[in-house]
Amino acid sequence: MSNNPQLVPPDFLRSPGSKPPSDKSGKQRLIWFFAALVLVLAAVAAYELLWLPHVIETRNSADESISHKKDATASKTNFPEQQEKDAGGNAAAPVQTVKSESVKDEAGKDEARNLAFEMRQKWYEKKAEAELENMPVYGDADYARAFDVASKASEQMERQEFSQAVSSFKQAINIISRIRASRQDILSASIKAGSQALENADGPEAARHFRKALAIDPDNAVALKGIKRAETIDTVHAMVLKGRALLEKEKDFDAAQAVFKKAIEIDPEFSTARDLLEQAREQAQRQRFSKLMGRAMSDLAACRYNSASRAVAEARAIFPDDSAARELSTRIETERKAAEFKRSLQTARHALSKEQWQQAIQGFRMALKLDPLSVEAKHGLSQAEKSLALQNALQDIVRNPWRLSDKGPLEDAKAAVRAALNVSNAGPELKRFTAEAQDILRKWQKKVTVVFVSDDATDVVIYRLGRLGKFKRRSLRLRPGIYTVSGMREGYRDVLLKVRIPPGADGKQIMVKCTEKIL
Repeated sequence: MSNNPQLVPPDFLRSPGSKPPSDKSGKQRLIWFFAALVLVLAAVAAYELLWLPHVIETRNSADESISHKKDATASKTNFPEQQEKDAGGNAAAPVQTVKSESVKDEAGKDEARNLAFEMRQKWYEKKAEAELENMPVYGDADYARAFDVASKASEQMERQEFSQAVSSFKQAINIISRIRASRQDILSASIKAGSQALENADGPEAARHFRKALAIDPDNAVALKGIKRAETIDTVHAMVLKGRALLEKEKDFDAAQAVFKKAIEIDPEFSTARDLLEQAREQAQRQRFSKLMGRAMSDLAACRYNSASRAVAEARAIFPDDSAARELSTRIETERKAAEFKRSLQTARHALSKEQWQQAIQGFRMALKLDPLSVEAKHGLSQAEKSLALQNALQDIVRNPWRLSDKGPLEDAKAAVRAALNVSNAGPELKRFTAEAQDILRKWQKKVTVVFVSDDATDVVIYRLGRLGKFKRRSLRLRPGIYTVSGMREGYRDVLLKVRIPPGADGKQIMVKCTEKIL
């Protein structure tokens, strides 16, 4: 007998859809119900033990009396010879034997009848225990078969077939015992069947199985959750059907996802909705992937390489291992590099023709970065770099002619002018810089007359030319440039002059004398 205090009454005593009582008043009503049931069963047992045997005995006595009368009549009619022998005093022994056998039969019959009543009482006890354990809910056909067998046993008792009744009651009791021993198996099977019914969206069937499970284990978490899910499974199934139509017929994957998500919010454990949601997501991703690939190919055809690269990058983010997206990405990059190479080469050529050497150098370098084996880019870069260097040298001559007073810069300037004159395809700018540098060189190589004036007491020296000594006036033929002149006199502070002699400065006078005495 179950020790669970929360006993669930049979289904026929509960209103449809009601749940097992869980409050205090429900427990009290359940206790009163079973107390009344025990009283009824006790009354039936008392009737069968006290009154029914008397009725059956009276009926048996009447039947025996009738049987004896029939036997006497048959004896007188059919066996005259035997009667004569009885009258002669020779039939005493056979009569005694018949009576002895009748006593034995009556004793065996009483024993069988008592055993039948005992087994019936055990059946009532087992039945009461089964009802307390809610076996009418989870016993199904086996429990019904036990009742059928018990009913058959009762009919056998009425027909005084007590041995058969004992066997039938034992069979009914054994069925109850087997059901009780299989409670855990029934529990597991009911939960499994209920879960499958939920997956099949059969709410009533699922509820039936979970009620069986709860009749065995009222606190079973899976069954409690399952019976709650059974209440909403029809709604969830309808939503899934709607979402499936959006997914498969209308191809509205976003709307289908919204429906499946709502269904999962109601029943998070309905695997069909989860599977279809994943399918809708995959279809939506595939649709977006196809759109992105189409956009990338259109942008590529229109030479919009940056836009094409962004589109195919988004597509590869959806399906990283897709070979078509990978190949398209490679193609876009190849064509982009080819276009950039062509554009860089064209820019460099244009800059070269316009004598924009720096822009040409940048263009050729970019082209070589995209195609390191390009002969044209290599040749163009070399030409642009040489032209830029030559132009810078010529510009330096024009902008800094005073450097030409030194022999080194002068020789460099001469070499630059010779190189510029040897350029066969020189442009206007190079020719202009060459002419200006050539003119400056000619002017700065033409000597001019410079007059140095002193006091005939100062010793004058021109660095890199030599010592002029003491004089009052002296003329020299010098190339234009910057000269360092010093004067020294005993008792006077030395003087040091930086003298600039520009081209065409004939007759320029330079005063060199020490005038500041040393105290």
